[in-house]
Amino acid sequence: MNLPILVAALSTSLILLAAGAEHVVAQGKLRSSLRVHGLFGPRGIGPVVIALPALELITAAGALGSVAVANQNWLVASLTLQTVLFGSFAGYLAMVMRAGKAGVPCACGLAEVPVGRAAVARAGGLALLSAVCALGATTAAAPLTLPQGADGLVTGLAAVTFAVLLVILASARRVEPSTTDQQAGQQEVGSA
Repeated sequence: MNLPILVAALSTSLILLAAGAEHVVAQGKLRSSLRVHGLFGPRGIGPVVIALPALELITAAGALGSVAVANQNWLVASLTLQTVLFGSFAGYLAMVMRAGKAGVPCACGLAEVPVGRAAVARAGGLALLSAVCALGATTAAAPLTLPQGADGLVTGLAAVTFAVLLVILASARRVEPSTTDQQAGQQEVGSA
């Protein structure tokens, strides 16, 4: 299998694994965010708080496990589920925006960003990346094999690095001005 596809597949899986773990640990935060989004009724939030982390963890574990045992068919199935899950996130966040709730926490787990174009684009980009990985795994001429030794270490580190970058890029777009910056801005207005 193509090494870039393997790194990307590991990255999307690590993102889902971390988000699922965050949603299990911080169920109150997830519940609160879903309530603010206002798209689920009071009875709908509880099942989502249970089902979402389960889907994230199962899908991620399926992909990571399929890589560990070099099962290409399982990998394709898991990456296809990731595509659906990330695509659903993008659609959901777009609906939250259309409902006039832009700026509220996204409930994405990990690096929380406000609901907005960056959050929708991140989820959509991860869906696209998962789809490309699934297609690449489907059409791979060579069977799924894991890099060994130093190559394996570099592949793992690349996947973790890529996953971290994908998670934090959207949150890096939102930089709160410091009080010093605010004071400097007020002085410029006052002196004009």
